[in-house]
Amino acid sequence: ENKISFKLEVSAPDGAIFCVLPGTRITVNDVEYKIEDYHERFVDDGKQFTLSWDRKKGKMVSDVIRETFTKNYSGKIYRFTGENGKTVSVTADHIMFVRRSGVVLEIPARDVNMSDELIYVERGTTNIE
Repeated sequence: ENKISFKLEVSAPDGAIFCVLPGTRITVNDVEYKIEDYHERFVDDGKQFTLSWDRKKGKMVSDVIRETFTKNYSGKIYRFTGENGKTVSVTADHIMFVRRSGVVLEIPARDVNMSDELIYVERGTTNIE
């Protein structure tokens, strides 16, 4: 089944890319958008910021969005529901942050176990600490 997948590329040193489906809500400059609405209005002006995981610092940081683009996706869709009751549907290769046996891991959605604790960002705060 072909679905459109939106990708958001930020300026993180590792070139982080997030693969999400239409309807996914993202926060840019403290304003919430559906990914497809943001994709339509994106301007590469160096002033569009979202939160991103900085591997070197081991924490969430504000990063410049460099690009948004779409692709056709044919594959499994993973739907996650956090303790906060919010859900997100992502592609199999979307990186998820989980706590497993007390250790924070970043793994593809396809590798998340039912026993993993999802790490999330909500309104600029995270449960990663």
